Amino acid sequence: MKNMMTLLKNNTGAMFGMDARVALVIASVLAATGGVSIMSKLERNRVSAAEQGVQVMLAALENYYKTIDLKKLPREISELFNSGLVEDAALQEDPWGSPWYYGTVKRDLSIENIPVTVHYAVVFSAGKNGISESTEVTTPAEWDEWAPKGDDIGTKFSTIEIEKKRVETFQQQGQIIVTKLEEFEQTRYVAVDNQCVLNPNEVACSTTNELGERVTYDNYNYYPASNLDESEGTVYYGPTFQDEFTFISGDRSSMESLMALLQLPTYFAVNPWGDVLTYHSNIYQRPVAPFRASIWVNDSNF
Repeated sequence: MKNMMTLLKNNTGAMFGMDARVALVIASVLAATGGVSIMSKLERNRVSAAEQGVQVMLAALENYYKTIDLKKLPREISELFNSGLVEDAALQEDPWGSPWYYGTVKRDLSIENIPVTVHYAVVFSAGKNGISESTEVTTPAEWDEWAPKGDDIGTKFSTIEIEKKRVETFQQQGQIIVTKLEEFEQTRYVAVDNQCVLNPNEVACSTTNELGERVTYDNYNYYPASNLDESEGTVYYGPTFQDEFTFISGDRSSMESLMALLQLPTYFAVNPWGDVLTYHSNIYQRPVAPFRASIWVNDSNF
């Protein structure tokens, strides 16, 4: 009986030991599973952070192109931080501590017969493995086909919509300027015509040009004078005729003064690409009427 009790105790001890080992294995599996779950959540957070980081970069690129350099994107992504457009210094690296991949290309296009340069960029993280699996962008055609591959996280950016809006704005402003110039010219002419019909001997009705020729009021140029007019004998009507102020084409201050004369916002003197307008008051260089004025910039004129 004693031996039997001893054997039972030993068996009970053996069974207890097995239970403990099973419990230990189960605990280990649960711990491992929990670890995987924790790591998976951490990776998901990093992926989400990378996606958010890409969107921050895209917004900064658009802002850079609209406000800092109106004609090109930054050469290095660090310029977004140096310019203050991205304030979070932690975003200088992706969530895995690697630098962002960034590349740009450009393409010359014509929108509504106005030449523009469209810029393209890709921004992406190489993901968890830190290896860029996406193709490098060196041409617009490659940008067209680009998409992140493997575990890379990123997207692409284009200035095409910005350029379309700029062209629309340029056309609208240009037409407004032309309309104001025509109104200005007509108002001046009508005023002098009314005066000279009633009294042809008025001083304003005729004058002598620089060639010594007598010119009547119906052959005056009533547009605001431009320094580009090199025609001989042209008489510009003004309070003091030839002594009237001449606007300097391409000079910002002078073009702003011209806009003010036309009762337009002074910012009309600069086009949406940051270029100062060119103004010619006698595009055909004629000494007598009819005259034609022109506003243009970058080979686009009205």
